[in-house]
Amino acid sequence: MPTEEGRLKELVSLVQRHRHSTYCKKRATCRFQFPRLPSDRTLIAHPTKDNTLITKASKCLEKVQKLLQSGNEYINIEELLMSANVTPEDYRTAISTTKSGQVVVLKRQPKDCMINNYNKHVLLAWSANIDIQYILNPYACVMYVASYMMKSEKSMGKLLKQVATEERTAELIEQLRKVGAAFMTHRELGAQEAACRVLSLPLTKNSREEVFVDTTPENDRVTLMKNPKRMRHQNEDDNDVFCKSLLLRYIHRPQSLATMSLAEFAANYRPKYGSTDVSIHDDNDNDDDVLPAQDNNDSSSVETACITLRDGQGTMKKRTKEAAIRFHKWNREVDPSNWYRSQLMLYHPWYNEGTDLLGGYQSYQEHYNHVASEVNTIKKKYNKEDIENLNLNDDPPEHAWDILAPNTEHTRGCDNEEGIEHVTNFEQEDIPEMANDQGGNSRTAAILSRFDMAVNAEIIPPDKYRTLVRGLNDKQKDIIFFHRRWCKDAAIALKNGKVVTPYHMFISGPGGVGKSHIIPLVKSDTIKILQSSGAFEPDDIIVLLTAPTGVAAFNFGGLTLHSALLLGKPILCAQN
Repeated sequence: MPTEEGRLKELVSLVQRHRHSTYCKKRATCRFQFPRLPSDRTLIAHPTKDNTLITKASKCLEKVQKLLQSGNEYINIEELLMSANVTPEDYRTAISTTKSGQVVVLKRQPKDCMINNYNKHVLLAWSANIDIQYILNPYACVMYVASYMMKSEKSMGKLLKQVATEERTAELIEQLRKVGAAFMTHRELGAQEAACRVLSLPLTKNSREEVFVDTTPENDRVTLMKNPKRMRHQNEDDNDVFCKSLLLRYIHRPQSLATMSLAEFAANYRPKYGSTDVSIHDDNDNDDDVLPAQDNNDSSSVETACITLRDGQGTMKKRTKEAAIRFHKWNREVDPSNWYRSQLMLYHPWYNEGTDLLGGYQSYQEHYNHVASEVNTIKKKYNKEDIENLNLNDDPPEHAWDILAPNTEHTRGCDNEEGIEHVTNFEQEDIPEMANDQGGNSRTAAILSRFDMAVNAEIIPPDKYRTLVRGLNDKQKDIIFFHRRWCKDAAIALKNGKVVTPYHMFISGPGGVGKSHIIPLVKSDTIKILQSSGAFEPDDIIVLLTAPTGVAAFNFGGLTLHSALLLGKPILCAQN
């Protein structure tokens, strides 16, 4: 905290001071790790495997944290440590120790424990809250940026899962319709992505290929069948009906690669398709999604450029650059048997999956403990320790980035709890003539909110529809059948890009003759038939029912003209 009064001190106090909220203290303690621990100097805390030291450090820091959270003010660190009954040496050792990964501990006094990191030059120029710190874990930083880029995709996945769960009791066709409608109405697609998809251009470019290694148990493994055209040339008694998998090729590797693990094999070798191995097409021979290799300094020490698999299983060639391997990750605490089995399968050489993975031991864990040093040596190349400690499966956990950007995450979390909604008017942004319409956003949002009833209108079920039609008199039926014919003609015209000819009909009569009975049928027919033309989006307003008065609009579930069209009340001049 700056000591001198001025603009900098005002900004730090206003935008860089953390203030606890219900969002950040859901789990009793602050998820953004405020108050921050004070230190008389800036240092880098390093991980240790000494459990005794970790336990002692945790107890020491817990005493200091309790005093900081109590709200009492301390002049300096010495006074704080004296109140906590902790020696300066023990405290310095405690803040210099972590369970995993490295952490920068900045120099700060107890009075600054609620101040987030900042750079004074950036803060004065930006005049808003900032999150800035040293990057000691590049992977976590990259994942933070990537997760924000793909935030809409993750939200889309959650939405589709929610829709699928809600509609799980419905018929399959209805489930697909609901999921499709949710996807089409909520998926945001940029112009660049749309152009790439239309032109079949790759959306990403990779510096390395990716290879998935199937480490599931043998009984749960899925295998692809060969192309039926290629199976025609085989004998009817031939059992070779499945495509050759990576595991099959690994089992039949030559003796020169007997000590190579499955992970090394998958990362360094790829099938060489030719006359001796044509079970499947090589999709990676001319992979446009992979950038050309610039060097091969990180390739395996095995220099064999091409190998011949045993038992006539084809040939494989060495990659110019190692591929990135992907595999299923089991939880060590929840499913230890599969975890140890997968580690042996990936990082320890084997030929017979049924016997070599056990290696004569009673369990996979016993075998793993015996060869742990060899396994870890290979494992370090493909499974970095800091990545494993993050325990990231497919998506980063919600709290993974709280320490990287506490100010940003705190603001975003509080906004989400309050239910804030940012309305983006994409239609208006796409029309140049409306770019300068300052008042269009709120007006359009108001219209859309009023039309919510019309957008989410439901079609009358067939059974109820037939019952309503049977109850109509002849004149009412004539109107309904005329309208149905017009809807069908309109749908055909829309499909063929032709102009739809509108019709106008005036229906009158005293109260109680049945005018309102035909309105829901006309509305249902219009929505159902015109939607089949493919000319409307799922959230387009096809039918809008309006009436001059609120009572009339309420009777058939419509809107008043003033509400639907946002008509203002007439202002009468004094002369009139």
